[in-house]
Amino acid sequence: MIHWNGKKPSVSPRDCALLFGVPLERSAFLRKMEGPRDGNFAEAFRASSAELAWTGYAPLAERLRNLADEVEDLGVSVYREMTLETLAEAAKRGQVTVVSHSRSAAFRPADIVDARGVRDALAAHDGKVALPEDAAGLAGVLNSAYLPKRDGTDDGVGAPIRFQMELAAARRRVTDQLPGAFRGGAGVEFANGFEPFEALAAQFDPGYRGVIDLIVCNSLLAADVLHRRCPHSLVVGTSDLTFPETRVPFYMATMRLLARRPQPYDDAVQELKTILRREFK
Repeated sequence: MIHWNGKKPSVSPRDCALLFGVPLERSAFLRKMEGPRDGNFAEAFRASSAELAWTGYAPLAERLRNLADEVEDLGVSVYREMTLETLAEAAKRGQVTVVSHSRSAAFRPADIVDARGVRDALAAHDGKVALPEDAAGLAGVLNSAYLPKRDGTDDGVGAPIRFQMELAAARRRVTDQLPGAFRGGAGVEFANGFEPFEALAAQFDPGYRGVIDLIVCNSLLAADVLHRRCPHSLVVGTSDLTFPETRVPFYMATMRLLARRPQPYDDAVQELKTILRREFK
């Protein structure tokens, strides 16, 4: 999804910032693996041991580190561990790219702080249903019984955003009933955990007139929150999965084009697409 208002500014790599919310180093990856099961990116590589999981993740981490080094040499400001503070600093640039992971409002085991309180509340609501004792089982019950499902009836324009908004609203109805029993929710992964989309957007000045490119899966809702915060910006997101393995080389090529000739970021992206179409026609 792209929003744009106003004249498009030209940028060179020195006007750009790149931030990583997913781990690039072994130590950061292992911290994620040993931390809460909150839906972080490292969990997708879970194996019989953390070291074995790192073996599977290491090639991707190396490619991302190499990208960071290459674009930094071109002049891009690179932040290898994205925090709210580093994002606020990066937001002073005319173009910001975030390579990270998102999670929806669906409940994860790590979201349940007070399992007993949640179980008691569910039992009081419907005492006929057999309830699990563990957080993972309770999260499954909450997702199944209280959160909406995509049924294919709404496939129109804006359907992905509407569904994510419905999901977030349904979760709030649950969590508001038990203050302090839950944590987490829809958000983007930072080096030190997930942050809500509103916290991501709050790091940008409302008058921001640059380009924010989210190399983040299912990032339409995040893009919408960002654009509402910064209505004069261009925000790029996707309603589908996105893979660093494919997007990162494209980003590198875009930076090389901008190094040769500064121009609006989205124009450089379109120029690169034209080159690729012509090359592989």
